[in-house]
Amino acid sequence: MASMERIEKAALRVGLHMNTKKTKCMVFNQQTEVDVRTADGTSLEVVKDFKYLGAWIKSCEQDIKTRKALAWRACNKLTKIWKSHLPRQIKVKLFQATVESILLYGSETWTVTTKIRKLLDGCYTRLLRSALENLGFTANFRRSRRVGPLCVTDLDFADDIALISDTASQAQELLERIEKAALRVGLHMNTKKTKCMVFNQQTEVDVRTADGTSLEVVKDFKYLGAWIKSSEQDIKTRKALTWRACNKFTKIWKSHLPRQIKFKLFQATIESILLYGSETWTVTTKIRVLQGYFISPYYGVACELVSVGGCRIPSVAPDVLMKPPS
Repeated sequence: MASMERIEKAALRVGLHMNTKKTKCMVFNQQTEVDVRTADGTSLEVVKDFKYLGAWIKSCEQDIKTRKALAWRACNKLTKIWKSHLPRQIKVKLFQATVESILLYGSETWTVTTKIRKLLDGCYTRLLRSALENLGFTANFRRSRRVGPLCVTDLDFADDIALISDTASQAQELLERIEKAALRVGLHMNTKKTKCMVFNQQTEVDVRTADGTSLEVVKDFKYLGAWIKSSEQDIKTRKALTWRACNKFTKIWKSHLPRQIKFKLFQATIESILLYGSETWTVTTKIRVLQGYFISPYYGVACELVSVGGCRIPSVAPDVLMKPPS
């Protein structure tokens, strides 16, 4: 109360008056009712939360919800810019100046818990994807203004990486970014092993490394031991490798080992080679029939059921066939 009176008196000396409609009173840790009045006897409204300098004071979560809504509004207003052919670096700077700054306004005063950190990370990622969605391969298209497209830029395993994008220009940009990031930690790209594979492009594609070397454009590429473009090509390769492995175990198949041990060896050394990478195959009816046709003779050799003019066990799907004999 005393502080309020002092401020009013000091303001009157320089001809200023307090706006009682905009002035609020917020109370913490008080069980009794509070009545704060101005010099003219007007009671100030008691509120549970108050917006000061554009930020909510009491609750960080309430302030973050407001920031998220404002950031999405600003992001959606710039849709034409995000979809334009402006250089990506300019778009990033615009995003930082017009969207990121709104989302993180007043964040220095937030009490950041693990929950709030995850909330902010998720929102920032979705905003960034919405604004810069053109980079990468579009797996799922945009569903609404808030739910942007699902874009995939790379597939990684150990020190191998496959960059994927919708256009050749994006592929060039992704490659440049990878090279810069690799150089920071002392890594270099092997241009002899790096290839470029193109789908649904009529014009020639020229993707170059930082030193100006053009990457070889190939029709198909072996990644992590499997051919990418054609499932049938990959299955043929698997078939050849499987027969090679199966023939190496001829002495074991002809031995007097128990049938159950032979079958376990078959699963570990033959079946695993044949079905390697099968999770990524586009399985058509033709390929499913081929799978059963291929597996039958392997299974027969392993179980001593195939002779020179011998018969085959029925051609069935691999998941049905791969059961130990009774």
